[in-house]
Amino acid sequence: MQLFESRQCRDRAASLFSEWKVKIEAKVPFAIVEHVGSTAIHGALTKGDIDLYVEVPRETHAAAISIIETMGFKVKQDTHRDSELCMLEHHDITDLAIQVVARGSKYSLFLKFRDALNRSKHLVAQYNALKQSSVDVTQEQYREIKSQFIKGVIGDL
Repeated sequence: MQLFESRQCRDRAASLFSEWKVKIEAKVPFAIVEHVGSTAIHGALTKGDIDLYVEVPRETHAAAISIIETMGFKVKQDTHRDSELCMLEHHDITDLAIQVVARGSKYSLFLKFRDALNRSKHLVAQYNALKQSSVDVTQEQYREIKSQFIKGVIGDL
């Protein structure tokens, strides 16, 4: 896993976020679209991928996923999925992913985590150290390590 400073990816991330926020809101007008993930955290190290959080009313979750799939996205394999969360990736833009989240679900943690780190340079430093120490682990191991860190941060809120 190669890591970059978030500022190195900021312009591209901001551009993709702005572009896709407009596109998604046009097709899914009941959605709230936010930029999440490491490129949305000041000072964080990132793999360079851009994550969008698309929050929709619970009763429209499946429909929103179907609409987003018509926009060139496909359900991301080997990730957690349930009736309140679906991760999608773009067919052609390899570093763009979307988390479709049911409003009021536990998955608002994406926003809580981003906001907590943007308020704390100490948490960002811990997160960066975790990432640097995980460059040689498997994707599954990295996800587990990261998950435990996120639970610790969210649990402290």
